[in-house]
Amino acid sequence: RAIKIKGLIALAGATGLLLLPASFMARPTGGMIPGIIVAVGLQSMAAFWALMWALPKSNSAFFSIFVGDALLRLTGLGLATGWLWARQLPFTAPLLTLAFAYLVLSFVQIPFFCKVR
Repeated sequence: RAIKIKGLIALAGATGLLLLPASFMARPTGGMIPGIIVAVGLQSMAAFWALMWALPKSNSAFFSIFVGDALLRLTGLGLATGWLWARQLPFTAPLLTLAFAYLVLSFVQIPFFCKVR
């Protein structure tokens, strides 16, 4: 339980202290990129909690959540692309931010899975 709480705190810290301040440097997109960062942080925290819950259960439960999270991330990337395209907004900064935030938060999660037995 303590590892789960520390992992959630690490994800919230990485989102709020590392990614969110960096996102304010992208001025042309306004509030879009900080909104993406907050959404990615919340989704990563929910996925981490679910994966930590499933880890002691069974392999099928864990990998079902793992694959579901991957599909949810791809769906989010696709929806963001469609939304940006429909509004004829610039693609590069928001989509790279989305992908980079998922990557960073995935790296933050990994050490906590190694500590659970």
